[in-house]
Amino acid sequence: MMPRWQRGGWAAGEGHLSAICAKTPKGEACCEWVGQDGAGHFVKMTTTASEYGDMQLICEAYQLMKEGLGADQREMHDVFTNGTRGNWTGYLIEINARHSGPQGSGDRRQVLR
Repeated sequence: MMPRWQRGGWAAGEGHLSAICAKTPKGEACCEWVGQDGAGHFVKMTTTASEYGDMQLICEAYQLMKEGLGADQREMHDVFTNGTRGNWTGYLIEINARHSGPQGSGDRRQVLR
């Protein structure tokens, strides 16, 4: 969270926002006052660009595995699933792992093809 308030507003609201925001693995709040003049918009733009970079990497890895290596859907699902247990983690990897495999008990269809 990147609230854009005057310093006094941040002092009044910091505790509440820190309580409801995401936390780091160490339990630190992912919330910080970044200024009152739109600095939060710049930070958000930067984090959004990073997420788009992650999505591009995932798409290129998927295409490389499918077209370059000839991997089938199960193999690609295993790569994404095993990635969530190692260094290649994050929300975008997790949703790819979840949606690249069978979608239910006995269901052999995949969302990604």
